[in-house]
Amino acid sequence: MRAVAALLVALACSGCLRVAWERQSRHTPVTSAALERLRPAEADLAACLAELGAPLWVWEHVEDGRASAVLAYGWYDQRDLGLRLSIPVYRALSASFEYDKIDERMRGAVLFFGPDWRLTARREGLLRDLTVELRPKRPQPVEEDA
Repeated sequence: MRAVAALLVALACSGCLRVAWERQSRHTPVTSAALERLRPAEADLAACLAELGAPLWVWEHVEDGRASAVLAYGWYDQRDLGLRLSIPVYRALSASFEYDKIDERMRGAVLFFGPDWRLTARREGLLRDLTVELRPKRPQPVEEDA
C-alpha cells in the first residue's frame, strides 16, 4: 500500500494533479404526481402540455398510417468528485479530448399519443433507454450489380 501511495505522490509531483467537485443540474424534474394525473386514454395533448409544459424533444409517430407525436421530458442532476492527473510525455506536447451525450445520463418521461391526440402510454427512466425505438435508423447498404 505504501508503494502505491509513493508512486501516486511521485506521479503527482512530475505532472499536474486536479481535483474537482462539480454539480450539474439541468431542467426541472417531472414529478410522479404530475405523471399520475395524466392517465392514458383520458388525457389529451392539451392536458399534457398544460400539466408538464414544453417538452425537450418531439418525434412524429405514425400508427396505422395516421400521424401523432411522442413527447420527451428530461432532467439531470448529478454531483461528481473528479480527480485528474496529467503527466508530460514529450516536451510541451499534450492532447485532450472530451465527449459527452447528456441524454445518456438524463432521466426522463416519454409520452406517446395516438392519432386522436390522446395519451396512449407513458414511460419513465433513462432517456437513452426510452428513446431507442424513436431514433432514426441507419439505412441498409445497397448492393451494386456487378
